[in-house]
Amino acid sequence: MNGSTATTGALDDGAVDLGYHYGASSNALPAPSYTAPPEDVLYVDARPCVGGLPLGCGDDTRTREEANQEGTPWRTLGHALREALPGDPLLVAPGVYEESLRIETRDLTVRGRGPQGETIVQPSGEPGVAPRADRGRDGIVVHAAGVRIENLWIRGALRGVKTRSTSDRLQLHDVVVTSSLRDGVVIDGGKGISISGLLVTGSRRYGVIVRRVDDLEMRDSLLYENGGSGLGLLQSSAELSFLTLYGNREGLRSARSDLRLRNSIVAGNARLGLRAHPTDAILLDHVLFGLNGRADARPVSFETGPGLQLDTDPLLAGPIVGGESWQTDALHLAAGSPAIDAGSDLASNLDVSGSATGGPPDTGVADLGAHR
Repeated sequence: MNGSTATTGALDDGAVDLGYHYGASSNALPAPSYTAPPEDVLYVDARPCVGGLPLGCGDDTRTREEANQEGTPWRTLGHALREALPGDPLLVAPGVYEESLRIETRDLTVRGRGPQGETIVQPSGEPGVAPRADRGRDGIVVHAAGVRIENLWIRGALRGVKTRSTSDRLQLHDVVVTSSLRDGVVIDGGKGISISGLLVTGSRRYGVIVRRVDDLEMRDSLLYENGGSGLGLLQSSAELSFLTLYGNREGLRSARSDLRLRNSIVAGNARLGLRAHPTDAILLDHVLFGLNGRADARPVSFETGPGLQLDTDPLLAGPIVGGESWQTDALHLAAGSPAIDAGSDLASNLDVSGSATGGPPDTGVADLGAHR
């Protein structure tokens, strides 16, 4: 304390005087402090609370306030989604969640914790092993706008992810979908959809099918060894970059759509690399086609930018099996691949992260295909 309460102007000394102090400086008192409230994170952990309630086990009887603490999570994703409020982030511990999920709350984030492939949504039992009576349920159905799904492995579902026209601004990031009984990902309507780091393999039909979507952005994704087309577009507009479409029945199928495909690989597909309707508006820019069964592309009257390679082996490292073997499949570029340093610009100018060769992050001129 400084300043004075005395008529003589003597500074206050010793025990502090009561009342107003003349001449006190404005910084004599500490500035009031403010602590922001904690983010309303909701935790989910599939481990049941048995044998003495171990720390971190899941229990759906807990309150929302308890689920806001890492040590007292809910157990099921379905319960968490029903209790969530708009804007909530759900952090999901590694484990197997044998649930079919429905998201009806806007602006939610559902994020798996831990390394990719350890947080599994599996609504239909073990893929390929003793199907249960409920086999054939969708993995995640989205009915709300602004939803972000991140770092989940969805396996053995009827369709891994399915959306409705109300699902504007959907984001899928680092999601893996394997062994779907129909299509891996179905995007039905909406706008502003963003997909990055997606891996879909082992679907009986399409890897990804997009219908009536405006302004889809998709990059750094692997769609391979699916029974139908790796990617299908119907009445949609899309900006596609750094994709690897390999070993599907067809690579990319388009109908009445407007798309731009850049810095990508379409190879090793059983039939056509690219099948499109004659009226489609298609730009191919720095794309490698090769080893496709019937032809690289049909029709061939596309607008082509520079760097188009036809009938070219991309020299992927292999082996490539698909389905449940995705973690050991080697779709990165082998040494000497013509896709290395074949991109449209420097990696730094194209916002590239990760590697297409299985080694250090891409630098210099960008490589073609998905970067992981």
